[in-house]
Order: sequence, then structure tokens, then C-alpha cells
Amino acid sequence: MKGIGKTENHGQFFIISTIVVAFTLVGIQFLFAGYNLADASVPFTLQEDYLFSNLKDSFVRAYVVGQCPVLKSNLDEIKADAERTVQQRRMLLNVTYTQPCAGMAKQDTTFTVNLTSFNYVLYDEFTLAP
Repeated sequence: MKGIGKTENHGQFFIISTIVVAFTLVGIQFLFAGYNLADASVPFTLQEDYLFSNLKDSFVRAYVVGQCPVLKSNLDEIKADAERTVQQRRMLLNVTYTQPCAGMAKQDTTFTVNLTSFNYVLYDEFTLAP
């Protein structure tokens, strides 16, 4: 009779240890589950290159489409909006450009755009001609 009791105890030990191992593996899975997830918001928290290229495109479009009486004010407005946007994200923006109009005629305009953040310094200088 003693032999039968030992066999039953061994069976219970294996069942209990299997349950403990299964719970341990599931716990480890939940512990490391967050490391596999891609956070879609991370690329958009800083996005310096995206802001930089959009700013340059905005200046190009405003210059190409704009007419001389209001062209300088349009460029100034784009610059002011961009400066507010990057300041909210703790970046520095420096935009300069030469006078876009001589009287009522467009003239060659040279733009200098410099965006500085914690990770990047982006700089470009380009000239637009009428």
C-alpha cells in the first residue's frame, strides 16, 4: 500500500510543477510583451526632417504662386508660423531671405533655412528665380 501512495504523490508533483512552469512562462511573456510593440508616435514627436522639408516646400510654393505686392508678407507669415511650431517642440529655427520683389517685379531670392534640435542641425541655402 505504501508504494501506491508514492506513485500518486509523484503524479501530483508533475502536474503542479507543469502548472507552475506554464504560469512562469506566461508571466515572462507578459513582462517582455511591451518590447515587441512599435510605438507609432515616436517618429512624429520630433520629425525634424519632415518639418524642414515642409518649410522649404512652403517657401517655394509661396514664391512661385505669390505676386509681388503681397509676396513678402506671405513669406513673413510662413516664417512666423514655422517659428511658433518649432518653438513648441523646443527647437530653434532661423530663416533669412533676400528681398523677393523690386517694385512690382519678382527678383532672385536666396533663402537660408537652419533648423536646430537636440538631435539634428539641418541647413539649406537655395535660390529661387522668377
